[in-house]
Amino acid sequence: MTKSFRETVEGWAACVPEKYLMHPDTWKGMVEDQKELMKMPFKTTPEDVTHMFTYHPPKEEQIPKYEELRKAGEEFAQTILRLTPGCPDQTVAIRHVREAVMNANAAIALEK
Repeated sequence: MTKSFRETVEGWAACVPEKYLMHPDTWKGMVEDQKELMKMPFKTTPEDVTHMFTYHPPKEEQIPKYEELRKAGEEFAQTILRLTPGCPDQTVAIRHVREAVMNANAAIALEK
């Protein structure tokens, strides 16, 4: 008798909400989609580089987004500081939060 997907993963599935469980065929489709995306040509142009390294003053509607990102990043970094021991890993974790906020800000600034 063949087990259902749910029965097959029962040991860990009890911890995972049903909406996040996917049949293996669904995963296969997602992997195939990713392979197709990887085949798409992507080439950074000289214009792209110029755009990346040009100062983009914030537009009025962007300012609240920057502020919300900084606030969320600071809150997460403070949580890391509060819950983890002072050590190199803590420093790296906080640095990654800072980098994530900076990259999110760049995504806003560079939006065309």
